[in-house]
Amino acid sequence: MIKHYFKIAFRNVMKHKAYSLINLVGLCLGMISCIYITLWVQDELGWDGFHKNYNMLYRFIAKMNDGWHESTPLALVPNLREKFPEIDKMTRFSKKKYNIRFGHINSSENGALIDRDFFDMFSFPFVRGDVQSNFNNSTSIVITERIAKKFFLTQNPIGQSLVINNDKQFIITGILKDVPENSHIRFDFLLPINQLRERADTDWSYDCVSYLTLNNNMKLSGFQDKISNFIMENDTMDWDVLLQAQPFQKIHLYSLNGMDPIIYIYIFMGLALTILFIACVNFVNLSTSRSIFRAKEIGLRKVVGAEKKEIIKQFMGESITLSMIALFLSIIGALLLFPLLNQLSGKPIAFSYFFNIFNILGVLALGILTGVGSGIYPALLLSSIAPVKTVKGKIQYTTGSKLLRRLFVSTQFIVTVILIITTLTMDRQLNYMWNKDLGFNKDQVLSIPMNDQLWKNYSVFKENLKQNTNIINVTSAYNNPTDISHTNVIDWKGNRSGKPITIKDQSIDYDYFDLFNMEIIKGRAFSKAFPTDNECFILNEEAVKLTGFSSPIGKLITVWAKKGKIIGVVKNFHSSSFHEKIKPIVFMLSERHGPRTKMFIKLITYDISETLQFIKNKAAHFAPNNQFEYTFLDDVFADQYSKDQRRGALYRIFTILAVIISCLGLYGLVSLVLSSKTKEIGIRKVFGATVTKMITLVSKEFVILISISTFIGWPVSYLVITSILNNYAYKASINIWIFLAAWIIILFLAAISVAGKVVKVALTNPIESLKYE
Repeated sequence: MIKHYFKIAFRNVMKHKAYSLINLVGLCLGMISCIYITLWVQDELGWDGFHKNYNMLYRFIAKMNDGWHESTPLALVPNLREKFPEIDKMTRFSKKKYNIRFGHINSSENGALIDRDFFDMFSFPFVRGDVQSNFNNSTSIVITERIAKKFFLTQNPIGQSLVINNDKQFIITGILKDVPENSHIRFDFLLPINQLRERADTDWSYDCVSYLTLNNNMKLSGFQDKISNFIMENDTMDWDVLLQAQPFQKIHLYSLNGMDPIIYIYIFMGLALTILFIACVNFVNLSTSRSIFRAKEIGLRKVVGAEKKEIIKQFMGESITLSMIALFLSIIGALLLFPLLNQLSGKPIAFSYFFNIFNILGVLALGILTGVGSGIYPALLLSSIAPVKTVKGKIQYTTGSKLLRRLFVSTQFIVTVILIITTLTMDRQLNYMWNKDLGFNKDQVLSIPMNDQLWKNYSVFKENLKQNTNIINVTSAYNNPTDISHTNVIDWKGNRSGKPITIKDQSIDYDYFDLFNMEIIKGRAFSKAFPTDNECFILNEEAVKLTGFSSPIGKLITVWAKKGKIIGVVKNFHSSSFHEKIKPIVFMLSERHGPRTKMFIKLITYDISETLQFIKNKAAHFAPNNQFEYTFLDDVFADQYSKDQRRGALYRIFTILAVIISCLGLYGLVSLVLSSKTKEIGIRKVFGATVTKMITLVSKEFVILISISTFIGWPVSYLVITSILNNYAYKASINIWIFLAAWIIILFLAAISVAGKVVKVALTNPIESLKYE
């Protein structure tokens, strides 16, 4: 009998090609969405999961008055190691750009300074060398395969020497596989931390990330209590810092401050299930609409002895068959669409991830459950029809069944309204971030990392650059203005807290505020005309609020034990992501506070390529052994929101798929209604009803149904978009036009979906309509 069920199912699929195609398209789109989103979620949940000690690893985090920080003092690890036997292993990880030279080859690469325990704690496998042979001497360097191929091609690099920052030689003792994409720890080479950081074991400056593992018998909660005040007890600075150990598996999906990225896991999982649900509802409506045309078949089967359960088995068999065909096609479709979806999501997810036993079993279960879930209602409905009515070809649907089908379609469009409004809101927020005044001008500003050679020759290099008429201005600072992350402590007379307070700081050069068109609202900017400016500070408006000064100019403050007076106040500007509120910032001249790492060059738009070549030649003259690198500041700004853009693009694609499937479901309901009204339409036409009235008669019901669905979806949508926008400190307003636009979009798409069918029936010759039943 099973073979017979599947044979009949296949024949019905081929006999009703149009309906079968609509069902297949809907199910395929739903399954493709589920497959890709499932793999996307697996990739997100699998970050850092390749480490063998994944569940035993922790990262130290420090809480200050402005929030949690991943940066910890360099001296933390060696001091903790001596006092806490509960700790099994620890390592520091301090990353920045270094210049590497081998012969005539120069390159700027990401290097990390580490302790030897790093190799025992993390599972970065060796291609050449091993853990035991590395870092036994202080001049060892471990490189990745990419660096080995870049510098040595096919030669064996073991034993070769690399020059770091043009002054220190290190011998290659190991080669690691390239760091996986799903790792938050990223580097191109590794060096012993004590070789490039003087007094690394006694320096309490916050300039590394620290990791640890605990002994097997130590619980995290007990350890947290012991270490919480460790920094305050050992650091000479009198300010409050709370130390905690964060589980390693929470690093990628849980934010230290603000929104947790894991929220997107729930959003996209819900989106996948929503799309599949819409596809199943679509299947139900199309199956019930087709039942009119199969009435005699069902009646004859019952007359010759078929029981109700046999009818149910038959229709469930058809449903599962169609679902499995859709599953097969969706796998092919997912394979073809993977490059596009990867490009939109910014994730290099390989389709080979799909081929593991759990995913394969999961997809098979998805196909079967989809077939059962979408086929159970049509099977029960059709099997319950009385044989007398079906043999005559007449089926009367109860009011309950009609309401249930309309409820299904209404649910589809309620969900679709929510998706459309959410998509429009996300696009509006992205546009808001792109177009909002940042408080400074980032256009046509070149950012160049400064190495030691450029820093030593900075003044002469700057004057040489300013001779070019295509260069408007030149300055430098410790950080890009789009990402001021360095932290300092500030104190002043009248500080109510009684202790220094954490604050963002920026070491800058003269012309900084002029180059970025930042507005000095009180006092003045730094000037070479005032030699004492090396001992002065400029605050932003938030920092002035922090101090409580009503007239800040001339007031004395202390920044990291260095006292000076305030000479100016700069207007607030966005120095970090729109997810965060503008933080208090103190500015100082770097002659007193150490070297700067970034040079900024303001260009005119004329012949940028020629100007870039001029800058490159000058950089090569003053730093001949370093590779010239640059980025435009607006690209740096765009990179801050690349994840928001990619998630928004992915969400937009799947929303479009949900809308398409909903329109297919509406088409099925229209077909059902028109099939039951064919004779009525013919009689009305005989009595003089026009085509326009016929179209209005049929369409009115769907316009009302969609409008009711839209109105129900509005308050739910408001709650959803409010929760999304709450993740931004600075956000676009919620306008009513977004809700009205969603209603208009759905009505327009619904009209396109059903117009052809409605017009065709309305134009049918009344004679044909009256002969229909």
